[in-house]
Amino acid sequence: MIWSFTRNAAQTDLEVRRLPEGFALVVNGPDGSERVEAFLDPRRVINHLLAVQQQFIADGWIPSSPIGRSAIV
Repeated sequence: MIWSFTRNAAQTDLEVRRLPEGFALVVNGPDGSERVEAFLDPRRVINHLLAVQQQFIADGWIPSSPIGRSAIV
């Protein structure tokens, strides 16, 4: 599952991936960087994902579609 956020002309994406040994939260930065965090427990990855999304919004990022359009009407 992928969640996209925009701020001005920049876009960043959050992705949860299923791994053989658990889950990964991947943060793709607007500069092309990628940060991967691994989790064994699905509740922990979801709780962390929600915290990261809340921090993005607090930092001025706006939830959007993967093509850059605002997801909030």
